[in-house]
Amino acid sequence: MGQGKSFARLQTLREEIIDLGIYLETGGKKPRLDSNRRFLDFLWNTKNNAYSGFYLQKKENRALVRYLREICNEAIHLRNSLSQQYIYIVHRLVRRYGHRNQDYLDLVQEAFTGLLRAVDTFDVTFGVPFEAYATTWIRKYLSRLVVYNSEVVRIPESQGKNPRTLKNSLATNVVEFSDDMGDVADLSENPELHFIKTNTAGYLNECVDSLKDGQRNIIRTRYFSDNQKIPSLEKVGEQCGISRERTRQLELEALLTLEKKLDSSRR
Repeated sequence: MGQGKSFARLQTLREEIIDLGIYLETGGKKPRLDSNRRFLDFLWNTKNNAYSGFYLQKKENRALVRYLREICNEAIHLRNSLSQQYIYIVHRLVRRYGHRNQDYLDLVQEAFTGLLRAVDTFDVTFGVPFEAYATTWIRKYLSRLVVYNSEVVRIPESQGKNPRTLKNSLATNVVEFSDDMGDVADLSENPELHFIKTNTAGYLNECVDSLKDGQRNIIRTRYFSDNQKIPSLEKVGEQCGISRERTRQLELEALLTLEKKLDSSRR
């Protein structure tokens, strides 16, 4: 059986299982299946009840339950077969995704869960290849894993090591990232890198806000202004009402404080 026919058959089996579940569990009264989540929950519950004996409370259900188990077995076999045929998508995306801050096996497991979700919900009438549909689900599950496990923003070891590096970072209000996960031209191809990069500016702002008043004013006046060109220490000192030397001292103190904060976020 070709892959296209396999998906069509699996879809037919799902519909039959749902119909039998509605009849056996509700007596024909259709429950709310208006969302993907409700549909899958009812499908899985029906499969479980088919083997638990829940539907066998009535003797007249025995023939239907026997047939339900047959089509459930066929559906499970097809589901497993299709997921194995497309397992290469999981490994390809995990390798492309990068796993410096995540365990590789955890990423594979989460990606495979996304693949199974795609197999369970794919409809041949979508008009798209299954590989494209599955890729979307796998990326979603991988991104969710990063969000759940990233309690702090992790900065690569090559960054935040000295005031000069922080100066360059503050100049654009974003930490520059070394490519520790390989060449990634498009951040959407690497959800973890995208998540870290989009959250770093906010974290950096929080660190600056925690500085002492004098230090914070110097950093914000020099690096957070609307001007594209960074003003000189002398001009910043004039705006803050202090000397150029005092401005330099406060900036250095602030950068050293920020360095410690960023370094602690990596531990």
